Amino acid sequence: MSWLRNIFRKKLPAKGILLYGLQRSGTNYMETLLQLNYPDGLLLNGTQRNEITHKHFRLYKEKEIIPEPQFANTLLVPTLKDFEAALPFQAPDLYIIVSKDPYSWLGSYNKWSIKNNWPAHQHHYIMEYVLFYKMWMNYSREAKNILFVRYDDLLTDPAMVMKQIAQVVEWPELEKVQSTNKVYASRRFTIEKKIAHLSGDQIKKINPQELRQINEMLPENLMEFMGYKKLMVN
Repeated sequence: MSWLRNIFRKKLPAKGILLYGLQRSGTNYMETLLQLNYPDGLLLNGTQRNEITHKHFRLYKEKEIIPEPQFANTLLVPTLKDFEAALPFQAPDLYIIVSKDPYSWLGSYNKWSIKNNWPAHQHHYIMEYVLFYKMWMNYSREAKNILFVRYDDLLTDPAMVMKQIAQVVEWPELEKVQSTNKVYASRRFTIEKKIAHLSGDQIKKINPQELRQINEMLPENLMEFMGYKKLMVN
């Protein structure tokens, strides 16, 4: 019945949106929620994995650690001004940067790399996490239209996230927020899976030695900026 509601709803001013985040961070879920709740948001992301408009595009300068050949690129854009100059269109009204906590993300990312037969790698994948989100953290100091969204907040309080988006692009707040349990490239997200993720089931599988290694690689300022805390080692 969503198509019927859309016929009678008041059309909002169109806003251009670019969505970014590493694989297994919740970008597909964010995209689906946007389409359900704010269909006037124009997602400007492209489909070519080695182009700047792709949602998983690696901006960091350490190109040698890009994990999969299809994402390989040589673009260097140290500032947001450089980034926007490289876009094939006018800068968007809003950037949404989606993240999952580094511990849960790592377990999911490792499984994804195996499933997709990614090449062997010498670096720790957390290095990629840090470099990816650190670029966007630095960009955010240059603009007020870069919104960081945590995956857990999408699961527990999607209305709050939609409110934040509305505030940036000056849309009216929604009276009711729609949600979903199925998105592209993921199995149906049951309530059991949601509870398992939020309870930290994936995190519990990390042994103390690896947890120490991960913590050593996570900068305090990045963790604080993104709203995460380092896990204690038992």
